[in-house]
Amino acid sequence: MLRGTPCRWTWSVLSILLTRSLAARPLHPPDVCVHSGAEVYAQIYRDLAPYGALDAQHFAFYDGFCARRQKACIRLRIVNGAAYVLDMFPGYQSRHRSTLHALHRVMSRFGNLPDVEVTIDLTDGELQNINLPILVITHKKDAPAGILYPDFTFYSWPESVCPSSETETSHNYDHLYRLFRERWGVRARWLNRSDTLFWRGAPVEDQGARSVALQQIAAVENSDAKFISWKAVSSTGQNDVQGCVGLLEQCQYRYLAFLAGTTYSSRIKYQLLCGSLVLAEEPRFVEWWSRLLVPGVHYAQVEKNWATVQPLMQLLRQNPKRAEAVARQGQRLALTALSPTAVDCYWWMLLALSSRVLPPATGPLGPNARPLEDALLLPEDATLSSLQGLKGGVSMHVAPKPETQEPTTYYT
Repeated sequence: MLRGTPCRWTWSVLSILLTRSLAARPLHPPDVCVHSGAEVYAQIYRDLAPYGALDAQHFAFYDGFCARRQKACIRLRIVNGAAYVLDMFPGYQSRHRSTLHALHRVMSRFGNLPDVEVTIDLTDGELQNINLPILVITHKKDAPAGILYPDFTFYSWPESVCPSSETETSHNYDHLYRLFRERWGVRARWLNRSDTLFWRGAPVEDQGARSVALQQIAAVENSDAKFISWKAVSSTGQNDVQGCVGLLEQCQYRYLAFLAGTTYSSRIKYQLLCGSLVLAEEPRFVEWWSRLLVPGVHYAQVEKNWATVQPLMQLLRQNPKRAEAVARQGQRLALTALSPTAVDCYWWMLLALSSRVLPPATGPLGPNARPLEDALLLPEDATLSSLQGLKGGVSMHVAPKPETQEPTTYYT
């Protein structure tokens, strides 16, 4: 079940992975980011490598992509250390705002970023057949397209909060990370957890894959895997869902099943942070950090359709110390590589390295561009187009209060 540790990258190895344009001048990341370890950033080099030079056809498709698509997309430009939003079309729920907030935090925390323009897709992998240098949440493991970035859940996802949970009232990532570390860190004893294989989640469009997995898990002794039903959600976190179990509450179980979504699922990082042993199939879709995960080292891998979950659980229960060791290594990876600081560092490195590979910004900002700080204050339904300007929101008529019209208000 345990295997060798993954290959470790060094700065000297990474320096030769990209074209000469990427290594044209020294990179000066924040000190705290250097300490994160170069292997964390290897994915950036892999993703950027194919896009060193776009031909005229691909560049024409890439240039102005957001403005033409008008869906789940952000175009952001950094000029002289200041960030501007050129296009902003909201995606599912509040993810566009969380992504902008994450970018603002990186700019405020580290600064010192070169001029760069990036296009950010907000979907769960809808651009698999469009091989352009667009920042994406996920792509196929065996057919990568686009440049991976930390998704919105690494900032906050209020629409996923369980209303019945007494242990978590927010899905702000910094907040959750602290709670995982404080309540389920290295001091949390493995034997104090329930000897149960646990899963809760909603049905997704996966051709019945989750239903098949639940049937297989149901045959495992001492298992508890069920669907839940989301009724209504809100960016306030006041959600309506039946049967939900909080992210921290799942940590009371020794074994946690991870079932893929329609493409990817953001849940696995929370399961690893629990310190429980995660059981999962080999992923079809990956995130920016997925290549750090090694089966048998950080999680226990089941075969396709969960066909081997019964013998695997028997083996794990017969070797509880080995099972606990894998669980602890998975948690250690999540606590280090997925700390809030590590996430911000990845964003900084991604933007800095992208400036050396992506097509440079052309022309002035344009009259419809808005500073990032202004974009953060726009209402949820607002859209910003470099071609059509700002739309959405409700205008409020402000009538002056009577007392402000009295001369004595200003003169005594």
